[in-house]
Amino acid sequence: MLCKFREELIDALIKDYDISIAAKNTEYAERLKQKGCKMLDVCLSRRGTNPLKDIKYYKQLKRYARSEKPDLILTFNVKPNVYGGMIAQKLKIPYIANITGLGSGFQGNAIKRFIVSTLYKKGLKKCNLVFFQNEENLNAFKKQKLIADNYQLINGSGVNLKKFSYSKYPDDSGGIKILFLGRVMSEKGAGEYLQAAQYYAQNEKVKFFVAGDVEDKDYEEKLKKLQEQGVIDYLGFVENSKKLIEEMHLIVLPSYHEGMANVLLEAAACGRPVIATNMAGCKEAVIDGKSGYLINKQDAVDLVEKLNAFLGLPHIKKIEMGKAGRQHIEQNFNREKIVEVYKQNIEKILRREDV
Repeated sequence: MLCKFREELIDALIKDYDISIAAKNTEYAERLKQKGCKMLDVCLSRRGTNPLKDIKYYKQLKRYARSEKPDLILTFNVKPNVYGGMIAQKLKIPYIANITGLGSGFQGNAIKRFIVSTLYKKGLKKCNLVFFQNEENLNAFKKQKLIADNYQLINGSGVNLKKFSYSKYPDDSGGIKILFLGRVMSEKGAGEYLQAAQYYAQNEKVKFFVAGDVEDKDYEEKLKKLQEQGVIDYLGFVENSKKLIEEMHLIVLPSYHEGMANVLLEAAACGRPVIATNMAGCKEAVIDGKSGYLINKQDAVDLVEKLNAFLGLPHIKKIEMGKAGRQHIEQNFNREKIVEVYKQNIEKILRREDV
């Protein structure tokens, strides 16, 4: 995630600062080391609920914070925000938290929501600045009094417009290619997408693709079965998402909740129409009816209706839809501008100025 969404920020900051990164060690660690970052391996289980593992993670972070003695801590995602924030308070280190989405904790039962809210209240108690990626997430935190006035709204992590450049819209003589790109799980709307794919199973002119790791194990057998039936083509995790997006005519993400859906931003930046849920974190990336379509949450019927609308468009209209999306991303989601916002706020905090 750091390499995909924060690399430009790291490149900008490392020119002026020493950077240590506390993250689970993966094959991307060497890439960050080559930039000059110091890698600190942690035992983070991002979606796990085992308190013993979380305690171990907390102790690791605390040990690293004591040894590194940072001037500023920057956290992303739920557990780093919570535990990193607690440690920053304890050691009196300034810190910036990033709310990249409400996460499954806010969508769970009352007990789970209470636990997550309580932890967030502790983690953000003395935070210098909290970045939010959409207004609904911000309002949810305000409503539960998890933040004071120490927040700022930004357009997600933005898009590298050079890397995700506009590409020519593909010919559709061989059929329309539709893609779900993301973690395969219910919360991403995988169920609704697969229902829609089954609706078009007998239409040889429409091809449905799924790309991404399976996080909800219930989908492993479903994907296998639908692939055998020829309903979908499951591609697994795809390293080069840009190349895959360029081959498609439409990207679909019927997600239940997002901070800011990078898949939609990247697809639109490449000039591809998108269909997404009409909710915070998705709708910002779509100009409904112009660069794509918005659908109701958890509504496979509405998804099919919007797919029918898209499929009924002349080829030239699909091209125009993609170009409108590219223009929208250029105007609102340029990653260079978002990196500059981070830099300015970091400098203010290090100078002990109000942000």
